[in-house]
Amino acid sequence: MRFRLGQYFNFEGLKFTLSGLFHPSLYRPHYQISTISEINFYKLRKNGIKYIVFDKDNTLTLPYEKKFHPAILPCITALVDPASAGADSPSPYPYGINKPRCIEDIRRTFSKNNDGIRDDEICVIGDRIFIDVIMGNSGGFLTIHTQPFTTEGENFLVRGSRKIEDLVVKLMSGTQKEFPKFEKLKQKGTFEEFIIRPDKNVV
Repeated sequence: MRFRLGQYFNFEGLKFTLSGLFHPSLYRPHYQISTISEINFYKLRKNGIKYIVFDKDNTLTLPYEKKFHPAILPCITALVDPASAGADSPSPYPYGINKPRCIEDIRRTFSKNNDGIRDDEICVIGDRIFIDVIMGNSGGFLTIHTQPFTTEGENFLVRGSRKIEDLVVKLMSGTQKEFPKFEKLKQKGTFEEFIIRPDKNVV
């Protein structure tokens, strides 16, 4: 019960949501996909994205569950244990279990072993516009918005906010500039298309 109540009062998320009122383009992700299985993480790494922050509920697992959702299990297996998935190269992203809670926490977490970390080397992936996307955009990170696996079991505040999030994304269409790092790569002709379904690209 304590874990579920924590979903009602996400003060860090509220702060990011309110910041979007003054900077509406923060509401819009760089990319929208159905699930993370639509991402080629090896190509994403070639584009200079060295660190990824995943939201858990409805991005990796069902709400409040601990096991990875079956729909993304092959993708996760390829990341965590490439050899078992038939890959002949190591994972582009070492696996960790702790999710940073804010922008400075993200920077601090990834800079422990690398003092030269850049904001445009970080990607935030999640299903919440008002939390994951706004936080990532505020930090100058790449943001990828996923669709939730299900809304069953979510509290009424989360379900209500999703309806508002969908409306906001439609209203903000065309207001978010392309991710600067990728724009430069495309100009040089070295960008690797990492979305398996490019029709989901919203930039």
